[in-house]
Amino acid sequence: MAFATSNVLYDVQGSHKVVTGTWTGTAGDAAGTFTVAGGKIFKADFGISDSSGGPSQVQCPVQTSLSGYLTTVTVNYGRTVTTGTFKIEFA
Repeated sequence: MAFATSNVLYDVQGSHKVVTGTWTGTAGDAAGTFTVAGGKIFKADFGISDSSGGPSQVQCPVQTSLSGYLTTVTVNYGRTVTTGTFKIEFA
């Protein structure tokens, strides 16, 4: 189960665009990536839920890289994730 996203929703909140969804990934696979059409990332949270499905305080580290008007968010996770959620605020 390589990094994958689902239930992706795009919205606008004030002057920011927002994308939310769920994600999965397997420990040992390459870092995951998600690309947005915007030059500035204000917040990128990729969280992991605990085994009971409830929210957890665990957040995965992310890096961003800009190429033209596309920004790629790279998600580094060290364990298998079956119920992750994410939210990215960008412009």
